[in-house]
Amino acid sequence: MGEFERVVELFPENLKARLKVAHWYHEKGDLKKSLESYEAAEELDPKSDLIQTRMGKIYLARQDKEKAEVALRKAIQMNDQNGEGFYLLGKMLSGDKKLGEAQALLETAVKLDPKLAGAHYELGRIFMETGQVSVAAQSFEKALKAGPGNVNYLLAVGAAQTQNKNSNRAVEVLLKASKLAPGNGHVYRELCEAYKEKKYYRVSMENCEKAIKILPNSYPVMNRLAWLYAKKKTHLITASRLAQKAVNANPQSHQYLDTLAEIYHVRGKKKQAVETMEKALALNANNKFYEKQLWRFKHRPVSVDQKAPVEQTAANESADISDPASGENTSDNAVEESIGETIEETVPEAEEQSDENSAEGPVIAEEL
Repeated sequence: MGEFERVVELFPENLKARLKVAHWYHEKGDLKKSLESYEAAEELDPKSDLIQTRMGKIYLARQDKEKAEVALRKAIQMNDQNGEGFYLLGKMLSGDKKLGEAQALLETAVKLDPKLAGAHYELGRIFMETGQVSVAAQSFEKALKAGPGNVNYLLAVGAAQTQNKNSNRAVEVLLKASKLAPGNGHVYRELCEAYKEKKYYRVSMENCEKAIKILPNSYPVMNRLAWLYAKKKTHLITASRLAQKAVNANPQSHQYLDTLAEIYHVRGKKKQAVETMEKALALNANNKFYEKQLWRFKHRPVSVDQKAPVEQTAANESADISDPASGENTSDNAVEESIGETIEETVPEAEEQSDENSAEGPVIAEEL
């Protein structure tokens, strides 16, 4: 690159050399020098949409949104066929929650360049946020087609397809993600949700246990794992601790209260189950599912022969018992320290009750 720098020194009006130098600095990660070079190039060619786009991209990387917006709006005004300019501006506005304009810009971007994987991905995020799950799944699938092997895209497809009731597709892409990123706890969290949707509860549980070891402070994972333990009537002391921890951190979450109430019910603690369900219903009034839950807890207590096996004494229950999030052994000793490879069950387990309100939706990460 030294030769281009020397050309710039000798011939400061050589636009091609300045652009080469600017791009080289950008590739090296030296955004300051790259921006300086693009600004010098702008003086030579103030009507170049390419220069404005590159400057906008650097301003975004430097978190200077005001200058980024000015540069990117100039870029698309100069050239209404600049797909990257529409994409970058749409992505920025989406991050600022200006979803209407962002969607229009991103839709223009993918029309101009269907291979802009990032634009499809950002569109998918907008559709998820506005509750258009089926459309979001289609956008994420297009992003994955344009950028195969991208773990963010695989995660997004998996999460959206699970919500879209296409759990087979979700499992397919998430297993690919788990091979590409075996240490990514979000992959196991989404596999947990996908297998739960398939009613393969034990496999779902195994993936949640993997997730919580990697994401020990994730309340959605705690909540889901606690619900699964209640569902299978196992590790109920650990389930109580996980659910209570999630509720303590999020006391206004009716979903977490619903899970805790269910655990109390399974453990035969009618009073606590009813009180906790009443709190959930107070936070989400007129929720028909919660009303049914409350009636069930009041009028259909768990009989002695239905209760899960006693896993701890009352004295141990009040002690400071470790849980899977701590990485230590628990006195609820049926919780394994390590979980082996996930093996899909051949027959889904029967659905005993809905959990439509027991967990939060997926978090679709902002692409870096």
